[in-house]
Amino acid sequence: MTISCARNLARMLVLLTLSALSFSALASSSLNVLMYHHVADDTPPATSTRVDDFRAHLEYLDEHHEVVDLVWALEQIQAGEPIPDNAVALTFDDTYINVYDTAWPMLQEYDFPFTIFVATQPVDQGSRIVIQWDQLREMHDAGVRLLNHSHAHEYMVRHDAYDDAWREAVINTVETAQRRLTEELGEAPPKIFAYPYGEYNDRLRDIMDDLGYISMGQHSGGIAEFSDWQALPRFAAGGTAANLDTLRVKLQSRPLPVEYPLPDQVTNDRRPVLEARLLDNDDVRWDALNCFTGAGRPIPFEIEDGVLRVQNDEDFRDGRNRYNCTAPARSGGFYWLSRQWVINQGPADY
Repeated sequence: MTISCARNLARMLVLLTLSALSFSALASSSLNVLMYHHVADDTPPATSTRVDDFRAHLEYLDEHHEVVDLVWALEQIQAGEPIPDNAVALTFDDTYINVYDTAWPMLQEYDFPFTIFVATQPVDQGSRIVIQWDQLREMHDAGVRLLNHSHAHEYMVRHDAYDDAWREAVINTVETAQRRLTEELGEAPPKIFAYPYGEYNDRLRDIMDDLGYISMGQHSGGIAEFSDWQALPRFAAGGTAANLDTLRVKLQSRPLPVEYPLPDQVTNDRRPVLEARLLDNDDVRWDALNCFTGAGRPIPFEIEDGVLRVQNDEDFRDGRNRYNCTAPARSGGFYWLSRQWVINQGPADY
């Protein structure tokens, strides 16, 4: 991140903080979900939350939020039922052993429910960096949610052709993981899936819909009844996103009310266009909406005839990029929309 981008991001978060400070909690049917990978001081920084930082997160959540079970909260929201004010769910991707050794004992101190999205092949292979089946059964028996993260944890959308062979491979990795979890745990887990690397396209989300799954990405934002249930967002809480000062601001947000699904996130266009039809909501200050890249640089947008149109004025790099749009709430707090883009990707070994 450049210095100028960092300053823009800091400016955006200051504005959001001022808005969030006036937030008065109401019974709500929206949920913010945090996503972790490693909880350790000696693992790759980009996907790690340092132990002291994780402890600080838990202390803050205990004082200011209601940590809820992910599956229960999603069921409530889909049914149009309220969940606790300031509800947050905790998730961990990839089944790393430090979640068992380090994070779990700390979570038990607070009696916080949490979910692990399990890629089953590394567990089957006995990889030393992941939690083993006997340990996963111990966690399952203690009430930890263990859900589907595919079998092999490979890129699912970086392909030249989305043909019958690709579709068969996608279904196989999802169904193999679900079968292995069922075999090892003695019961079928709820059909909730986390895309490896948070990447999906329209074809993949349609497959997950056909298979009957709720699916989650790695883009930021909250969840409401109007959300895309094959592409639910989560706020990253590792790497640079582990900073509690910025994380607490994000946790005051609510999902921006727009019509889903959004345009396909996989594109060769380095300046992709986001168009989203706005839903009626008198609480949103649409006149004060602003949009930024994932690095915090302001980008052009317009609202015309109830449609938000956002397009970067600089080329994105290859790989994952992001638009974020925020707007203050008249009742206090603010609304958040994020759109991830996967740019110009070649084939993957899948």
